[in-house]
Amino acid sequence: MLSVLRKYSRTIFIYFIPFLIISFVLYFGWADIRERQERWMLKVNHHTISKEDYRKYYNQLLAYYQKVYRLDLNPDLIEKLGIKQQLADNLINELLLLEAAEKTKASISRLELEKSIEEIPGFQRNGKFDAQLYKEALWQNKLTPKQFEEDQLKGLLISRIKNLITDETKHSEKELEEWFIWEHEKVNLEFLELDPDAFTQVSSPKDQEIRDYYSQHKEKFRVPETVKVGYIKFSPQEFEKEEASPSFEEIENYYKSFSEEFWEPRKVHARHILIKVDQNASEAEKAEAKKKAEEILAQIKGGKPFELMASIYSQDSATNTKGGDLGFFSPGQMIKEFEVAAFSLKPGEVSNIVKTKLGFHIIKVEEIKEEGIKPLEEVKEEIREHLLKERAQERMKNEVYRSYRMLLKTKDIKRLAEEKNLSLVETKYFSREELPMVLANLEEFKEDVFRANLGEIIPPVYTSEGYYIVKVLDKKKSYIPSLEEIKENIVAQLTKEAQKKAARQYGVDLLKKIKQGVSFEEIADQGKLVIKETGFFTRKDDYIPKIGISPELSVAAFTLRPEAPFSGQVFEVGDKIYLIKLKAKESAIDKEDFWGKKEKFGLRYLSEKSNQQLAAWLKNAREQAEVRFNPRVASP
Repeated sequence: MLSVLRKYSRTIFIYFIPFLIISFVLYFGWADIRERQERWMLKVNHHTISKEDYRKYYNQLLAYYQKVYRLDLNPDLIEKLGIKQQLADNLINELLLLEAAEKTKASISRLELEKSIEEIPGFQRNGKFDAQLYKEALWQNKLTPKQFEEDQLKGLLISRIKNLITDETKHSEKELEEWFIWEHEKVNLEFLELDPDAFTQVSSPKDQEIRDYYSQHKEKFRVPETVKVGYIKFSPQEFEKEEASPSFEEIENYYKSFSEEFWEPRKVHARHILIKVDQNASEAEKAEAKKKAEEILAQIKGGKPFELMASIYSQDSATNTKGGDLGFFSPGQMIKEFEVAAFSLKPGEVSNIVKTKLGFHIIKVEEIKEEGIKPLEEVKEEIREHLLKERAQERMKNEVYRSYRMLLKTKDIKRLAEEKNLSLVETKYFSREELPMVLANLEEFKEDVFRANLGEIIPPVYTSEGYYIVKVLDKKKSYIPSLEEIKENIVAQLTKEAQKKAARQYGVDLLKKIKQGVSFEEIADQGKLVIKETGFFTRKDDYIPKIGISPELSVAAFTLRPEAPFSGQVFEVGDKIYLIKLKAKESAIDKEDFWGKKEKFGLRYLSEKSNQQLAAWLKNAREQAEVRFNPRVASP
C-alpha cells in the first residue's frame, strides 16, 4: 500500500504560544482553529497522517480484504479481523521507518527512482518502459507524476532503511537444519467438535441483563451514516458508435510516429512432449520417467511423426490433443530451462531431453520470428481501434464536463438524463462500507459523497466502464437504535453467548474425565459425539484440516507427545469448541531432501529471521516514540 505521508502543519504551535491563539481567533475565528486541530488523525513524533489519508488507507485495506478473501465486511467482522488495528500498526511502522531514514540521512538518487519506476511491469510495453502508458495509468488512478514519484520515493526509502536494519542477519548451518526439522515436523490429531447450537437448554436472558448489554455495547449497534444518490453513466461505446473511422493516412501517421509500440521480441513456435515427474518423486521414479522420455525421443529420431508421438505419450493435457502445439512464445513466457532449449533450436530441429520442475520434455521448433517492428498491414486494425477509442474518450470527457458544469447551475439531473437520452439510476441508501457495486472500488468517490451536502453534484467519477455524474439525493445521519428496536437482536446475541459458554464448560468437564482416566472413545460414546481426524499438517499450514484457522490450537498441537497426547485446554475455532488428542507425529527428515532444498530454504529462513529482527527494531522504536491519535477525530 502506497504511503502518502506528510509532515504536520506548524499550526501545532497554537497550543504553546498564547499570543498566536489570539491572532488566529482575530483573523480566522474559533471555527477555523477547530478545523485545523481536526486535520490530523495520527502523530508519531513529528510526523503525521491526515484524517483524509487515514480514511483512504482504511478503505484500501477494506477493499483488499474484500477482493482477496471475498468477504462481506460488516462492522462485527471488521472488529474480529482487527482491521483498524492492522492499519494503525502499519502506518505507525512506516512513519517510524521514515523517521529513521531522516536520522540516518538515507537518500534515493533521481536515477534510482527513475529506474524503479521503469521496472514496474504495469508501465511497460513489450518489456520496455512506455512513458505514454505510464501517464495513462496515473491519469486513470487520478495521480500526477509528482504524487506518484513522491510515494515511490518514500517506498524506496523505507526499503533502504529496512535493509540497513537487517543487513547483519546471519545463520549457522546447524541453526538452519534445526529450523528445517521444526518447520517440516508433522502432527495428526483426533478431535471432538462441540456445536454450541446443540446446547438449547440455556435460560433466556433476563431484562436487566438485556439492558446492561445494550448499555455496554451501544456502539456495536450503531447504524452508520447513509446516503442515497442518483447517477447517469456516459459510456465510451456510445461515443465510439458516433465517431468517424480514422483514414488510412491517419493510421499510417500514427504507425510512423509510434512504431516502437509495435516492436516485438524474437518468438519461437514450438511443440513439446511432457513426461510428468512430481517434485517430491523418488530417484527411482525420476529415472523411470526419464527412461520413458528417452524411448519416445529414440522413436522420433527413428522417423515417427512428432505430432503423433505427442498425441499418444505427452502428459500435458492442454496440448497433447493438438500434437503438443504450444504456438508462438517469446522470452520470459516459459520455464527458464525450457526457454533456453527452445530458443537454441532451428526450425525443424528436435531437442534432447530437457528437465524442468514439471518433468522431462522433448521440444520441436516449427518456426522462428525474429525480433522487429510488426508491418503496418498486421497492426492497422489495432491502430484504427486505438484511434477510435482515443477520440471517443476525449469527446466523452468533454461532454461529461460540459454536462457537469451545467448541472452545477441547474442541479436538475433528471432533466439532463432526458436531454442526453441516458438512464438516471437511483441507488438504495448505502454506507461507507456498502457502496453500490458499480462504484465500490472508488475511494475518492466515497469521500466526495459523504462530504457532500444534500442536493450537491459530485465531480465526475471515471471508471473502466466510463464516466459517472452523481447527485446526492438524500442523507441519513448515523444513530444508535433504541433498545426496543434491537431487543430481539440482543436476545439472540446473549443466547448465542450462553450456548457457547455452556459448550465450553461441557468441554472442560470432558477434559476432567479424561484426566481421571476415561478414554477418548468412552467420552465420545457417552456424549454421542464422533471422533474425527485432521490428517497430517505442519506448523506452516495456516489452515488446520477439518477445523479451521487457529494459531493457538496449532501451537498446542505441536507440544503434544505420545506419552501426553491430550491438550489441557479446549479451543474455540469459528463457532465451535474443540478437544484435541495427538494421534501421530512425524519428526524425522530426509537428509537428501534437506540438502536438495538447502539453498532455497536458507534464503527463506534468512528472510524470516530478518523479519523477526525488523519486528524487534520496530517494537523498540515504538516503545520510545510518542504516538498519538487525535481525540477530536472519530475513527473510520
